[in-house]
Amino acid sequence: MAIAQDSADKKSVGSISKDVGGVSVFSMGGVDFATGAGAPTTGASGDMKASPKGSLYIDATAGKPYIKTSASGASVTWVLVGTIES
Repeated sequence: MAIAQDSADKKSVGSISKDVGGVSVFSMGGVDFATGAGAPTTGASGDMKASPKGSLYIDATAGKPYIKTSASGASVTWVLVGTIES
């Protein structure tokens, strides 16, 4: 797993968090949201495999947002959102 979470990534305010393959997420509007450090892993055993298409993950260390483009349970694909300027 490429995603690493510390205690700040596992807190939720006014929402219910759940565990998706070892990653703490919260759901809103049919998608999951998570933060952590490191880019999410893709492939057959990728990060947040059970999360639905359209779920978002933020690599808070690098400041990079990723969107899940694969269906729940399928081989996982994540795409970096937008252009990040240094």
